[in-house]
Amino acid sequence: MTFTSLGIDEETARKLQAFGERYQLTMAELRLVIVLREGKGLKAAARRIGVGYETVRTQVKSVFQKTGTKRQAEVITLLVSAFQDDDAPLR
Repeated sequence: MTFTSLGIDEETARKLQAFGERYQLTMAELRLVIVLREGKGLKAAARRIGVGYETVRTQVKSVFQKTGTKRQAEVITLLVSAFQDDDAPLR
């Protein structure tokens, strides 16, 4: 799994991969979570990732289901918590 196009270092990428595995996220779903953590909305995320808006909507619904969340902020909180538990900053 590579995140170089999103400017993520190798150590952070390893931790993101572990987060994705924990919640059984696809690479596309994990990429979306990464972009959403930057504070981008779904339309901006779709442009950044290079997919259609409806694709991103479908992916975010799947992320909500897999993580047991209902809002983007809740997903980001889970992500940040996963990094805090590991005592490593999320870059």
